[in-house]
Amino acid sequence: MKDLMKVLFSNSGRCAICRTPSEWPPIGPTYQDGETFDLDLRSSEPSRFFINTWVRCCPKCGYCQLNIFLPVTPAIKRVVASEEYAKQLHDPNFPELANKFLCSALATATLRDPCIPGWDSLRAAWVCDDLQLRDKACECRLKAYAFFEEAMVETPILAMKGLVSDWLLCDLLRRTGQFDKVRQIAEIDLLRPLPAMVESLLRYQVILAGNEDVGCHTFE
Repeated sequence: MKDLMKVLFSNSGRCAICRTPSEWPPIGPTYQDGETFDLDLRSSEPSRFFINTWVRCCPKCGYCQLNIFLPVTPAIKRVVASEEYAKQLHDPNFPELANKFLCSALATATLRDPCIPGWDSLRAAWVCDDLQLRDKACECRLKAYAFFEEAMVETPILAMKGLVSDWLLCDLLRRTGQFDKVRQIAEIDLLRPLPAMVESLLRYQVILAGNEDVGCHTFE
């Protein structure tokens, strides 16, 4: 158990795929007390500025993941060796950091929890947001939507643990301009009893969609 914990939180080691050694800065927090959230659950400052520590890339084989030292499945090894993976890793149409998150999503899509590649894809969208690359951010959000929708249908318990819900799906759709789908999802949900906060978030998404607002909004 001690050896496993050491690997889980290690900042140096050998790539699980090609065994190349590397060393990395500590993984930064995704949230700290007192911070607020955007409607897609991106935290405010300062945690949002640690995003470049949330994915690592092996300098030799290009394996991308939060922790590249943990053991991997044969399926992940096949993905990392694939032409599709190499193309994504070096795609000039996306920022380098976004490519790393999208490659991580390709690898983790082989696992049983679609929430994991969903969050990788959404983090790629946040990278594009920061660089004002709206079209590319939309592409990443649609990838995240597909993974999260799969999670809610196929693995609802994992979706709940992964903080995935219809109001998050609505935000992803709204940010990509799919206003009719936002209203469709929200209106169905609002027909049943919901926690007050969830109901409030869904109604807010309906208002934003009605205004054709694709902007970033917070929980405030």
